[in-house]
Amino acid sequence: MTISNKSLHTRENIKSSLLTLMEDQSFTTITIQDIVKEAGLNRSSFYRYFDDKYAVVEEIENEIIENLENEAISQVEGLFAQTSKYEVLFHILNKFSEETTRSSILLGENGDPSFVHKMTKSVKENFPTGVRQMQIPSKYDELANDLKASAVINFLAKFEEYNKKYTLEEIAYFFSLM
Repeated sequence: MTISNKSLHTRENIKSSLLTLMEDQSFTTITIQDIVKEAGLNRSSFYRYFDDKYAVVEEIENEIIENLENEAISQVEGLFAQTSKYEVLFHILNKFSEETTRSSILLGENGDPSFVHKMTKSVKENFPTGVRQMQIPSKYDELANDLKASAVINFLAKFEEYNKKYTLEEIAYFFSLM
């Protein structure tokens, strides 16, 4: 059985409404009533699709992580074998740019603190560790992975701000120098 376009639209509307509210308000203070008002729906419509606001934010977070893992991170190793570091980084930034608004909101001050932990776990598990410019003794792999995860998450949280100052090409060039 396929989900109707109306159902998909309603789910997306609910998720979008939550993110819109989170731009100005902490996730913890947002209520179902706030979400349905923003979405132009009634409470029963909300509950037809989600159990609570936590289910909404979790679906958004899982989509972001899945998209980054499938589209950007999983392709990096294959790209490095075929092309320059700059081109790989530019490819990754293009994929990141598709998720930046949602990521920035969820990683921001009004976001879900648990999202940082989910992103950290994903980056540590999925970002290729064999691609290094510096040789770091394996004894420090845990430290290197934590640093890498922190850098990626901080970068994602500030990506829109950086993207206003620099083009994707400039950002990729900068990272290719590192």
